[in-house]
Amino acid sequence: MDTVGIIINANAKKNRKMKKDLESLYREIGGQYVDVQLTSSLDQLSAVIRDFKKKGVSYLGVAGGDGSLHHAMTRAMEIYGEGNVPPLLILKGGTMDNVSRSIFLKGKGPEILKRLISRLKRKEAISLQTRSTMKINDSYCFLFGTGLVTNFLNEVYGGREKGLVRNLQVIFRAVKEIVSKPAGASIFDGIYGEFIVDGEKLDITYSSAILSGTVEHIGMGFSPLSRALENQNSYHAIISGIPPTTFLKNLYKIKKGKAICHPLNYDILLNRLLIKCPGPFQYTMDGDIYESPGELEVVLGPQVNLVSV
Repeated sequence: MDTVGIIINANAKKNRKMKKDLESLYREIGGQYVDVQLTSSLDQLSAVIRDFKKKGVSYLGVAGGDGSLHHAMTRAMEIYGEGNVPPLLILKGGTMDNVSRSIFLKGKGPEILKRLISRLKRKEAISLQTRSTMKINDSYCFLFGTGLVTNFLNEVYGGREKGLVRNLQVIFRAVKEIVSKPAGASIFDGIYGEFIVDGEKLDITYSSAILSGTVEHIGMGFSPLSRALENQNSYHAIISGIPPTTFLKNLYKIKKGKAICHPLNYDILLNRLLIKCPGPFQYTMDGDIYESPGELEVVLGPQVNLVSV
């Protein structure tokens, strides 16, 4: 019998706000087909995935946002080995659910699980969609960014309001900065250094933003990585040194995934990006923020299967 090992991230935003006991709800929906575990730390997450491997679960379900999926996928790669991770069932529940949008996964977690369990009971074939990943050190993700991307996330995470309201507040602040050009730190502050793509150094020494991914969407209706699925042997990256005014003028193009024609903007497919900076800088993997000491390599990672029900 096919079974689903479900990991609930107790720290995910929507999971925290759930009025119902999500753990009990998933057990009620799945019955003998599910093994549901609640985790609140990375050590717990690793232990649960090791247990699921011993039990031979057929699918790994993750109830949380893109960050939760990033951590679960990273631990699963470590425990199962690259290329051996069971299909991932995205049950949503976080601030961002960009990966689920890439496979047009409708509804909330309980609805998604009901659809899968119904198919398992009828012994129907389960539809899977394959997505490539990106690898940084020993971690895996679907979206990577730095510069404007991490600055935006830091502003969003730092506000009292959350979700769409806070996102709009930060966008308004960014537009205001472009118009008024205030002194001091800016949301458009980027990084200086060398940017080497598949062994070739780009003709820029400053990047205001880098965004790359193997999925198209980044939230709020923006799908700038329109070529992410073009070739599963590469990922899509936008490496840009354009000034803020040019960014604003091309905002609609960025939203729709249309390339900006500018000598300081690179819109490319690649396998490997090496960033060499004179000092530390922040970067994001699927919405989680990390710090690099100055040199960072983003390489094409293994493919994973995502359950599409």
